[in-house]
Amino acid sequence: MLASAHPGDGELASVPVLIEVPAAPFLVGQKGNRASAEIYAYAHDADKRVRDFFAQTVNLDLAAVREKLGRGNLRYYGQLALPSGDYRLCVLVRNAETGRVGLAVEPLHVPDFTGKPAYIAPPTFLEAEAGGVFVRGHSGPHTASSRAETLLQPASGELFPAALPELHAGRPAQVSVVAYNFGDPSEGTLKIGAQVLSAEGRPVGQGQIEVLEKSAPDGKGKQVLLVSFYPDGLTPGRYALRVFLQDAATGRGGQASTPFVIR
Repeated sequence: MLASAHPGDGELASVPVLIEVPAAPFLVGQKGNRASAEIYAYAHDADKRVRDFFAQTVNLDLAAVREKLGRGNLRYYGQLALPSGDYRLCVLVRNAETGRVGLAVEPLHVPDFTGKPAYIAPPTFLEAEAGGVFVRGHSGPHTASSRAETLLQPASGELFPAALPELHAGRPAQVSVVAYNFGDPSEGTLKIGAQVLSAEGRPVGQGQIEVLEKSAPDGKGKQVLLVSFYPDGLTPGRYALRVFLQDAATGRGGQASTPFVIR
């Protein structure tokens, strides 16, 4: 799964959650052409209280989508709304026909956005829609539907976010970097850099990136940079890409990272 916090319309932050379910293990033991994926997501605070959740059953007609699933995964977009703090995000997916279950648990930090701090959301790798099934799902009970619709849109008409992208050395990958409350990139004071981390979080080299597009800040201070990342010289394994932003005019800076796999 891939989750990130963004400023909401009120005191609650908007937290879109992308869940990817690998098709092959999900369909093990499946009989017939009807499959049901039961999807549950819960955000627990430090006191183990559930602060928001969503749950939905996705019914799949395998006669229609089995080929697409064979070329990709089941990707589900949900939405939570949370106050600032640290959380334990738990996602469970169950095949209702076979009983097979998958569980993912990740820490989630939601900043206090009320003071408009400089903030970078975890970078998002983008992939072409080469296969798989995409479902825009439910939001938690505290989420405004209009805000959720905005955040859960695909990155573009041709590119979609990936929770754990599989990259190949020598092939560039496109990455979306969403930042808040930095300077206007058109003024030339915003600097970007990157670093590659090992699975254990140790720096293993400089990240080779190139800025392709950049937007001016909107009314909420949000701006988007589209960059190319060149994963050259990396052996197969799991890594993370850490992105740095620094505004020379204001001194504001920040960093964020997201995982990827080299095949």
